[in-house]
This record gives sequence, C-alpha cells and structure tokens, in this order.
Amino acid sequence: EFNKNSLSFLTKIHLSMMMVKGLRVLKDCGIVHLDLKPSNCIVSKKLIVKLIDFGETIVMSFPKVN
Repeated sequence: EFNKNSLSFLTKIHLSMMMVKGLRVLKDCGIVHLDLKPSNCIVSKKLIVKLIDFGETIVMSFPKVN
C-alpha cells in the first residue's frame, strides 16, 4: 500500500482521470455504481485504479452486441 500524501499532484490527477475513465466505461455499459467512495477504489503497485464493490449498482440498459 502506498501513502497517498506522498503522491505528486500530477499523479493524483492521473489517478482521478483513470477513475473517470472507469466510470465512463460503466456508463457505456449501462451500469451505475451507487457506492463510489475511496474505499471502493483500489490502486495497484503500478498505479492502476480499479473500481470495486459492485454490490450497490443499477443496470440501466444492456450494451448492444454487434
């Protein structure tokens, strides 16, 4: 686990943008994550953000299959 206070400003922006991209993918799949909070976002050693805990979600629509 890393210390979030030791991350640079640009790294924090990068992690935030990764969270936004993850939320965009969920939206494109018709999924709404209803419990998004820091404890439901994990960061790998390579600084890759993963959204977790989909216990409280709503499926608004299903993606179209080509």
